[in-house]
Amino acid sequence: MFKSRYRFLYILLLAVYSYLNIKFTEGDQLLGGSVSEVYLIVLIGFLVLAVWESNRLLFNFYKHHLDVSTPRFLVVGFLLSWVHVVLFSGISAGISSVFHIQQFLGALKLSLGFVFRVNLFLHCVNAIIYYQQQLQQSKLDVEIAQKTNVIANYNALKRQISPHFLFNSLNVLDELIAQDQELASKFLSRLSKVYRYVTRNQTEDLVSLKEEIEFIKSYIYLIEIRYRNLLIVKLNVDEMALKKMILPAALQLLIENTIKHNEVSSSKKLVVTIWSDSDYLIVENPIQPKVSASKESLGVGLQNIIKRYEFFIDKKVIILNDGSVFRVKLPLLTSE
Repeated sequence: MFKSRYRFLYILLLAVYSYLNIKFTEGDQLLGGSVSEVYLIVLIGFLVLAVWESNRLLFNFYKHHLDVSTPRFLVVGFLLSWVHVVLFSGISAGISSVFHIQQFLGALKLSLGFVFRVNLFLHCVNAIIYYQQQLQQSKLDVEIAQKTNVIANYNALKRQISPHFLFNSLNVLDELIAQDQELASKFLSRLSKVYRYVTRNQTEDLVSLKEEIEFIKSYIYLIEIRYRNLLIVKLNVDEMALKKMILPAALQLLIENTIKHNEVSSSKKLVVTIWSDSDYLIVENPIQPKVSASKESLGVGLQNIIKRYEFFIDKKVIILNDGSVFRVKLPLLTSE
């Protein structure tokens, strides 16, 4: 507060208030005799200015020697200010005695009372401002910490994509090697292309839906080899939607989640339908749970997508489950 660029305006307002308060309460009569208005105004102005500026200089001094992040420096500052309270009161009393307005001891008592009240008022206001600033700084620190934590969590979520995808794909490849080596070779060739996409976009926050769809087409080829046309993925995305943005590998994670929680067999083919509608990309599949499936309502991949979307926009991933159909609506983002 003492360093405020408007401090001279505040000093003037405080001096005017003090003068009016003294006049209305007839405090000037305590000086005894007839007191000149000019003398009273100059004296009050001098004392208010002196107290304010001495506190400012004092603050500049002890802020280099005390930790201003703790309230202890407020107490120390107030106690040290007593030195100039006594000093300026003595100067004021000396002036009064020189001009025969009042004897030194009486003037000293009055000056001490006035200067102490002014000084106490200024330090109280300074303490209020200090705690407000500390509160604002605490809120800012919390926001920074939360943002840092969110970014760290988001980056961790992105790093989950690649290992998760590779782990599942290698399991598939391991099975194919035992069944059909030629097919395994083709699978490995496509897998390298798909994994190249995942690796390239691992550091990207968003990719165009067009890129993601091209990636999914390659991924669909891989899972069709694994499930021998028992898993069917239908794509119906309009041209306008292809210009929008989506989280990288979001569709791949959703398809993995679908396979994980639903039966895929000759008696129960699984059809996954992907289409666009306004500002959403919708992924839908019939609910045909595996007998040994986990009872968890959401897969790891789906939770990953939900948390990553929360980082970007207020629009949430919409999940609909009517008992027969499971549908996930992913918000599409503009490139701006």
